[in-house]
Amino acid sequence: METRPVSTRISAENASGDGLRRVMGPVSATSIVIGAIIGVGIFFTPTNVARIAGSTHLAMWTWAAGGFVALLGALTFAELGGMYGRTAGQYEILRDAYGPLVAFCFSLCNACAIIAGGTAIISIVCAENLWAAVTGGTAPALVAVWLPAVLLLAVAGANAIGVRWGAAIQNITVMAKVGALLLVVAIAVAVAPHAGAPAGATAPAGSTASRLFAGMVPTLFAFGGWQYALWVAGEVRNPRRDVPLSILVGVAVVIAVYLVVNWAYLHLLGYDGVVNSHALAADAVSARW
Repeated sequence: METRPVSTRISAENASGDGLRRVMGPVSATSIVIGAIIGVGIFFTPTNVARIAGSTHLAMWTWAAGGFVALLGALTFAELGGMYGRTAGQYEILRDAYGPLVAFCFSLCNACAIIAGGTAIISIVCAENLWAAVTGGTAPALVAVWLPAVLLLAVAGANAIGVRWGAAIQNITVMAKVGALLLVVAIAVAVAPHAGAPAGATAPAGSTASRLFAGMVPTLFAFGGWQYALWVAGEVRNPRRDVPLSILVGVAVVIAVYLVVNWAYLHLLGYDGVVNSHALAADAVSARW
């Protein structure tokens, strides 16, 4: 007969094997996937993709091919996410498949280089754009150094307070990013194509296939991030159902958003405008006026 207090039993039922509280539902888990994928890449990668592809049509096919590869990866991680319903799932998967040394080396490189570098780039870009939005100018050198660090500390502090705070911030930022991209799409739907924009340009050297595969390299940078759902599986209420679901739904949403946003960039700026742009979203919106 269960003799523990009701509150203790509820806490135990809501906790994962490593003591973490399972408080996130499928919406928060999906937001993590979408937020991890949609970063700064979609705001500058299309320029490189279009330049490599050499035409508007091949640029769009390149993004579609990159999305297909991302979907294959998502299907793989969705299957693994259903098998490993605990936090640090990537480490455990690599440990079980290749041994603890490979798993440790991957985790060390991931924490010290891959994620650290990516997070630093994102924080710098966010700080620069935040300063420009508030002041209308370029951030001074001292601000450019310290503002990204302050933003990182603020987000880290919110997550340290509790999972619900971190999930709330994630949900808000995801809606803001997707909303901004869809705003560009809405403007593109409402206006005529860029006057005088060529359907393409003289293609770079190389076959169509070689340009397609070369262009896929930067698209995969923009599509990466679906694997992060495995990191928080220990804090998801029903990880065996919600982790695979969040990965598949999240990647599908991102593929759709990326395709329509790239169409909007090309529609508003034309091929030459996309290739020569240094701030795609801002240039695309300003092209309306």
